Amino acid sequence: GELAAVRRGSPDVVRAPLDRRALRAADVVTLTTRHGDLDLLAHPDPGLDFGQLAQRALTTEIMGWVVLVASLDDLVAMKRAAGRPKDLIELEVLGALREEIDRRPG
Repeated sequence: GELAAVRRGSPDVVRAPLDRRALRAADVVTLTTRHGDLDLLAHPDPGLDFGQLAQRALTTEIMGWVVLVASLDDLVAMKRAAGRPKDLIELEVLGALREEIDRRPG
């Protein structure tokens, strides 16, 4: 199925065409899809590349699509590198999640 993705952001950003050229030129593209928000990162972290991320990623199926989801540790590293206020807030939540996972037996 289609994601029905549209750009998030100011009206000027939302109206801008979303084509191959725009995707290649952007460092981050923020979208809203019919399944929720989706952020596309061209350069997730200076120390990571797609191959490294893919090796550690969780492979799952969402709505019939097989997708790779960044590992918790890689997500933390990317958010720390981004350093935006919203990422720093989310680091607290991700840290609590890491502690919960580490406490689980096995």
